Amino acid sequence: MIDNVLNLNKNEDILSLKGDDNMSGNDEMTTVNIRISKTDKDEFSRFCQNVGLTMSSAVNLFVKKTLSERSIPFQITDDPFYSEENMAFLRESIAELKVGHTIEHDILED
Repeated sequence: MIDNVLNLNKNEDILSLKGDDNMSGNDEMTTVNIRISKTDKDEFSRFCQNVGLTMSSAVNLFVKKTLSERSIPFQITDDPFYSEENMAFLRESIAELKVGHTIEHDILED
């Protein structure tokens, strides 16, 4: 049986996954604590329930797949929007807006 324990901490949840759910049948189980937003935790919990999994089982599936493939089982990309160059440009643009340096453009219609 798996216990999903939730400890509230301000706006974040600490999801504690522990129990004796031994998916491989050989290894002793241990506890892992992860910090996620309450919104993400609630949405993930609903998703898991909808597909017939516990949150612990879903995380264990992720771990097993990661270990068997020796990589994260989905593509992780670097969004250029969050690059330091773009963040600097946005900070500069916001500063200019705050002091009234704006340029008005007409909307072009097709």
